[in-house]
Formats: sequence, structure tokens, C-alpha cells
Amino acid sequence: MKTIMKFGLVLTVVLITVYAHAVGVDFSKVEKNGQKKMVSLALKDMNRTELSIYDEGNKLIYAENVTAKGKMIKKYDLNALPEGVYYLVAESDSKITKYEILVVKETAVIMSDPLSEVYKSVAVK
Repeated sequence: MKTIMKFGLVLTVVLITVYAHAVGVDFSKVEKNGQKKMVSLALKDMNRTELSIYDEGNKLIYAENVTAKGKMIKKYDLNALPEGVYYLVAESDSKITKYEILVVKETAVIMSDPLSEVYKSVAVK
């Protein structure tokens, strides 16, 4: 019985730690900018994040690694892209978030709600 209680306590501590780490890394805040095919993404306290932009056929158009101490706003100029649907993927150590970007005529709008958000599992020794 003591072993089960110890295991439950350890599991609870691990889950709380994982949740606290996931909450501390935030790239889910997105600004809409419908002028001149520009989109902005706000990053907060990122250790290491890979930002990628893909076209509708899942072809990689742009990628960069970003490290943010405090708050950082990344702006992307999409003037060179033709009309269509694109995807911005932000991948950190704890999650992968995918946003849809619509490029129509002279505007680019990023949807404020993520298209998908997947939390990565964390192995504990």
C-alpha cells in the first residue's frame, strides 16, 4: 500500500512539473495584421523554438530557430508569396503549434486560433 501511495505522489509531482513547464513556454499569442501581406507572432520565454512556414502542399518555404528571453515579436513579410493557404508551425521542446495563414490579394491574415496544438511527452528517469 505504501508503494502505491509513493508511486502516486511521484506521478503527481511529475505531472505538475510537466504542466508548469508547458505553461511557461508560450507562443500561442498571435497578432493579426492584414496590411501588406505581413503577419506577426508573439513569443514569450522560449528556450529554443523552430518556426517554419509551409505551403498547401506541405513544402517548406522558410525555417528559422529562435530563442527569446522575455517577450519577442517576429514579423514575416509574405509579399513574395502568391495567393493561397500557408501554415506557420512553431515547435518548442514541449509542444508543436500550427497556424493557418490566408494570403489573398494584398493581405495576409493569420488565424488567431491554432489549427492544431500537440504537446510532446516528456520522459522522466
